[in-house]
Amino acid sequence: MSNSTNPRLQRIAKAPRKFGRRNYRQAFPFLTEEFKSRCVYSDVHIACSGGDVAMHIAAIAPEFLTEADVDAETIAKEREIAANIAKKDGKPDAIIPKIVEGAVKKFYKENCLLTQQFVKDPKKTIQTVIDETAKAAGGKVELTKFLRFKAGEVAAATTEA
Repeated sequence: MSNSTNPRLQRIAKAPRKFGRRNYRQAFPFLTEEFKSRCVYSDVHIACSGGDVAMHIAAIAPEFLTEADVDAETIAKEREIAANIAKKDGKPDAIIPKIVEGAVKKFYKENCLLTQQFVKDPKKTIQTVIDETAKAAGGKVELTKFLRFKAGEVAAATTEA
């Protein structure tokens, strides 16, 4: 528990919550013990931010966590599509490589979770939200994996994980 003297935060810490301290600690076992032992505000803030990120994942359906997670075949396909579109639009051959690189950067930004614009505040990326949560909690937060379930696809997703 916290050394907080704020009565509101103490009530929040003691009140049963749907996504409370014990539940989020079970849901996020990768958090370090030092991080878990931070103040009550941190527990509430992490739970709220984790819920916001989960909502973002459910709404936007990112395919990858980071750029490094995208396989070479997918990038090659995106490059080919961008080059074909540029050629069909009559772009000069000299600028096609720049157009292709721009298309790949856009692909990363739209399909990699950590570089996506946060659905609740498009001025921020998911990485920015995670960094702000860590700073507010006084620790380090790192998202290393996510799994999105879609109705009708639960059985397939659980066999892959």
